[in-house]
Amino acid sequence: MGLHEPVTANDFERRRANRLRTLNTVAELTGFTRVRDVSGQGLLGVLTQQGLTQAEVEDACRYLEAEGLIEGKKSVWNSYIPRDVLLTHHGLKEIELSLSKPDEPTQYFPPALTVVNIHGHNIGSPIQAASPGASQVTSVYGLDLGKVREVVDAYESAAGEIDLPAEEAAALRADMLTVRAQIESPRPDQQTIRRHLLSARTIAENAAGGFAGSAALAGLLELLQHLRF
Repeated sequence: MGLHEPVTANDFERRRANRLRTLNTVAELTGFTRVRDVSGQGLLGVLTQQGLTQAEVEDACRYLEAEGLIEGKKSVWNSYIPRDVLLTHHGLKEIELSLSKPDEPTQYFPPALTVVNIHGHNIGSPIQAASPGASQVTSVYGLDLGKVREVVDAYESAAGEIDLPAEEAAALRADMLTVRAQIESPRPDQQTIRRHLLSARTIAENAAGGFAGSAALAGLLELLQHLRF
């Protein structure tokens, strides 16, 4: 868009979508925690694969940092993208809210279902959401989404009884929120689903190996271990 060209409604919506893509990517690359950061160059590489330009990534980073959703060290490579990017507590809460209610907009972003992974590797047959006669995607390259849904439902029913340290509990919750958003999407991404299921299983296995844990955690681990992904 040129310097003197008017900003259209489509331009505005694309910028809002780019901000969500950027925050979601930061969250995924940092494992939905605040204990790890991601390099600005790595973030740019992932987002350009999703169809964003460097200027769009810079614009999104400036906005997210100004709103306190990310923190960044000053760039040293001639870019407005921070050298290292860290998810803030406010940013973590915002992306969790967006993914937990993917069909609803948030204060900052449009509905996640209309944005997340649109430019990624969406594997599976797209459907027309909320249209007459539309059918639900039930499998993605051998991944049984019905079984995945059972795991997420079981987690959500027992989340309050799962005994984990705060950091592991937050990471597990973020994994399940991401999986829920994907299985509700008309274009589920099998790579994202598998990555977060594996992360959730690892958290549950490590916790079960370290202490007795709770019956709820043991039940979730059993479901994850029997799920083929």
